[in-house]
Amino acid sequence: MNPPFQTQAQLDWFERQGITRFDLAVQKRSGAWMAQSPAMDRAALQRLLPWCRSENAHGSNVYFRAHRHGSCPVFFLDDVATVDAHGIARTYPTLVIETSPNRCHVWIRTDQDLEECERLFVQRQLAARPGAHGTLADPGSVSGDHWGRLAGFRNRKPLRDCWVNLLRASHGLPAFPASAILTAPPAPISPSTGGSVAMSPPSR
Repeated sequence: MNPPFQTQAQLDWFERQGITRFDLAVQKRSGAWMAQSPAMDRAALQRLLPWCRSENAHGSNVYFRAHRHGSCPVFFLDDVATVDAHGIARTYPTLVIETSPNRCHVWIRTDQDLEECERLFVQRQLAARPGAHGTLADPGSVSGDHWGRLAGFRNRKPLRDCWVNLLRASHGLPAFPASAILTAPPAPISPSTGGSVAMSPPSR
């Protein structure tokens, strides 16, 4: 699957979940952030993709998320082992994005819309569960508004310069039961296992 097609397939998955507003941010090689207008529809995001590809070719990182404000039926996990990511995708509607070898970003469809604080709560519960990296995801890399990567671009982190690939986009499965997680007692948060994208680009 060529890079532009992977980007479109990722956007297709989000739209299939009913998500039509997105945030996009670009981090220059220098570390400076250039945040785009939030809550873009797909057409507006599409118009920025050629510029994003040019920036990425010159060493910038490209980050993406569903628009942070308001509720949505998807939550995010960072630094999930490939074997665990595929296991989740066999069980729930899931988007699996490989950000570097054996490290994935995972977006999971839930059984209800979640506010930002609820997404954070669910992330914490899932990230702390056992997984191939020790925990299922990086417990130190959770937030209800967390940034992920767009497939079809390169991960320009030092020593990790590689393509970001869409590995799997599953549909037609029962949604993850977030409603049950929200009533469960909180799980302890373990130290980070690495691979996080813990950053906060400008809000404007």
